Amino acid sequence: MPAPWLMARTSGLYCRVFVPADLRPHIGQRFLVRSLGSRDRDQARLLAARYALAIGDLFRQLRQELSMAEPNIDDILRTLKSGNARDLIRVGRMQLPNGAVVEGLEVDTPDELESVVRQASAFIAAAAPSVVPTANGKARRLESHGVVVSKRVPEYLEYLNSRHPKYIAKAERVCKMLIDICGDLPPDDYEPDVIDQFVKTIKFLPPNPEKNKLHRERWARMSFLELAKDVESKGLKQASETTVKDHITQLASFFSFCKGRRYMDEDSPLAKRVAKSSTGTPQELRDPFDSADLQQIFDPVLYQSRKLPHTFWPPLIALFTGARCNEIAQLYLDDIVNDSGSDPKRWRFMIRVGSGRTDQRLKNKFSNRSIPLHPRLIELGFLSYLDDVRSLGFDRVFPSLRWTAAAGYGDTVSDMFSAYLRGKVKITDPRKVFHSFRHYFCTQAKNFTDEKSEWISDLTGHAREGEFELTYARELFYENKLRILMKIPMPQIELPIYTSGKFVPYLKATKERKASQAKASPAVKAARAKKRLGTTKAEKMPFTIKASRKPVRETAKGGD
Repeated sequence: MPAPWLMARTSGLYCRVFVPADLRPHIGQRFLVRSLGSRDRDQARLLAARYALAIGDLFRQLRQELSMAEPNIDDILRTLKSGNARDLIRVGRMQLPNGAVVEGLEVDTPDELESVVRQASAFIAAAAPSVVPTANGKARRLESHGVVVSKRVPEYLEYLNSRHPKYIAKAERVCKMLIDICGDLPPDDYEPDVIDQFVKTIKFLPPNPEKNKLHRERWARMSFLELAKDVESKGLKQASETTVKDHITQLASFFSFCKGRRYMDEDSPLAKRVAKSSTGTPQELRDPFDSADLQQIFDPVLYQSRKLPHTFWPPLIALFTGARCNEIAQLYLDDIVNDSGSDPKRWRFMIRVGSGRTDQRLKNKFSNRSIPLHPRLIELGFLSYLDDVRSLGFDRVFPSLRWTAAAGYGDTVSDMFSAYLRGKVKITDPRKVFHSFRHYFCTQAKNFTDEKSEWISDLTGHAREGEFELTYARELFYENKLRILMKIPMPQIELPIYTSGKFVPYLKATKERKASQAKASPAVKAARAKKRLGTTKAEKMPFTIKASRKPVRETAKGGD
C-alpha cells in the first residue's frame, strides 16, 4: 500500500499519494491528490488510509493489465484520475434484525459489508439489557448487581492497596458501619431513606472509641449500631461534624468504585450529598496556634510534666521546623546529620525513608527534604539528648514509640500531646491540635518573610508547581534554607532547657523492656497482646483497643 500524506487546505483536508516511477508515463502525474470530504483529522486519517489501500489495489491492476499482450487500462486510468477518495470506498446500508439501521458504513466490498453487519448484530444482541429477577422482587439488569456489600469489600480494599494504610483502615471501617447499621445489601438497595438513617446514626458514634479507657472494653463487644444507641442514651460525647463528613466521603468512594465496576446500576446514593457538603466547606480543618497558646503550652512550670522524650521534644521540633508529627516521630539518629567538618553547628534533619526501612513513610514525593536544625533547638539541649540516646545503643531518636501499620510512630505522640493540650493547658478548640504547630510555622513564614512560596515549600515539604520547579530546579542549599529559617519569627517566650542525662533512666528502662520482649516465647507474646487488647476476642471487635494504665472518669457530652 502506498503511504498516504495528509494535507490541510483552506477548503478542507486532502490526501496525497505518490505514484510509482514505472506507472508515471501512463498516469501522467507524480502525485494523486484527492479531497477527503472531512475536516475532522481523526476521521480524515482513517479515510486517507482506506483511500491509499484502494489506490494500491488499482496500481496492482494497472501493472497486471500492462503485462498483457493487449492491455485495457482506460477504465483504471479514468478511475485513478477522476475519482475522489470516497468514490473508491463503498458505503453500505442495512437494517439489523432488531430494527436498527446501520448506514454510512465504509467497506470495500458487499461481502465485507454483510460480514460487518453480522458481527454488529451479534454484538447488539449480546449487549442487550437482561432483567435478572431477585428474591425481594427488585429487578436487576445484571446478576452482578445483586451481590451484597460484604462480598465487594475485599475487592475494594485490594483496589486501594496503593493508598496509605490508615486510609485503607478507614475505608474498611466505614463499610462495616454500613453493614452493621443498614444491613448487608446489594449497593443498589441502599435507598435514600436508608442512607439518611445511616447518617443520622453515625452522628452518635463516639470519637476514638478504642481510646476511651472507661468504656472501650464494653464497646468492643458491640456493633456500630449498638454503640451509637449506647452513646445516645447516656448522653456521651459524639463524633465531630468533621468526622461524620469524613465517614460519608469514605462511603461515597466505595459506591463510586461499585458504579465504576458496574456492580450497581443506579447512581451512588451519596453523590449529591458529598457534592453539597463539599461546596462552601473550608479546606483548612486546623487552625494555627497563636502567641498566647504557645505561651501556655511551653509554660516552664507546666511543661516540666512532660517527663518522656516523645512528649518533651516533638512539640519543640515542630515549632522550629514545621515538620509533620510522624516525620518527627519516625526519625533515626542517622537522619540527623552534620556533613561539615568545619562547622559543628551545621546539623540537618533528613526527612526521608531510609534504605531498607519499612517503618518510615512520607506523605508525598515533595516531603523528602532536609531542614536545618534551628540554633534554638541546639541551645535547648537537643544534641545532648541525642548523645544520651546514642550512648545506650539505640538507633531511633524516640526508641520507646510503638509502630503501627495505620499510623506509623506518630499516633502516640499526637494522642499524648492532645491529652496535655486539653487536660492541662486547657485549650479545648478542636481545630487546634499537634498539626497546629505546622500551621503556625507556615503562617509565620508567609506573613513575616519576603521569600518565595516555592522556597518555603522546600522547608515545609509542600507540593511545588511548574516545569522549572518540578523538572530542573533542585532543593535549596543548606545556607539558603538556614537563612530563610532564621527569618521566620518565633515567639518570644521562655522555653524549657534539657539537662544532659534527664531521660537516661527512662531510656534504660526502655532498653530493658525491649530486651525482655525479644526473649519472650511466642505464647508470652500472645498473652501480652491479649492483655493490651483487654479481651481474648479481639478478632470480633469493630475497632482495636490499646492498653490502659489508670481508669479515668468519662465526661458527659460537652465537657472537657
